[in-house]
Amino acid sequence: MAKYELVKEDSIVHKGHTLYRIRCLWKRGLSNSAEYGKLGGYVESEKNLSQKGKCWIEDDAKVYGNAVVDGDATLFMNAEAYDNAIVTGSAFISQNSKIYENAKVFGGTMYKDSQIYGNAKMFFGVTLSGKSQVFGDAELGNSKSYTTSIKVDDNAKVCGTASLQGKVTVKGDAVLSLGVITSGTFDGSENPRKQIPANKKLEQEIDNELDDLWNRREYQNK
Repeated sequence: MAKYELVKEDSIVHKGHTLYRIRCLWKRGLSNSAEYGKLGGYVESEKNLSQKGKCWIEDDAKVYGNAVVDGDATLFMNAEAYDNAIVTGSAFISQNSKIYENAKVFGGTMYKDSQIYGNAKMFFGVTLSGKSQVFGDAELGNSKSYTTSIKVDDNAKVCGTASLQGKVTVKGDAVLSLGVITSGTFDGSENPRKQIPANKKLEQEIDNELDDLWNRREYQNK
């Protein structure tokens, strides 16, 4: 039996995509207490939200393009997944957070306008908030550890080939772009360049890339 249906008479056009409100058809079993007949968020087609598992889209959250939400993942409060994004596991995405391009989120929590994009990956035990950004080929956590405790907050950015494992906090406009980091707190308000190599040419290239990516995201979101 289908878990939900598209409400064709309740549609919107968002960034050039026609999206349809969903309506729950299950009488029980959804982790977020979605009830039979309850309206959820918006999808472009049934390819965007699996009919299996406990995954759900609440409020005005939107999933479109080739993005897929499955497993036990939940999106709500204007969160968005689009392009080729994958959101699965027990991921909890809310408060205007966005997952796009080829990003994959296998668990963790995103809120307060956080973003993950590019080819970045995020696993369980990770929290993104406060307009933080994760992109490039960055990885937060891994698929084999349930003891991860990673927090990225307060305009911090994790990008390039950075790989965060274990217990790591990144905040205060800090930028981490290279290497495997297994522990520590990196506060950009104290030392914004702590994890960027002392290679002036590389630093400039990273700065230029960040500025270019940020400007493109701002333009696309207007």
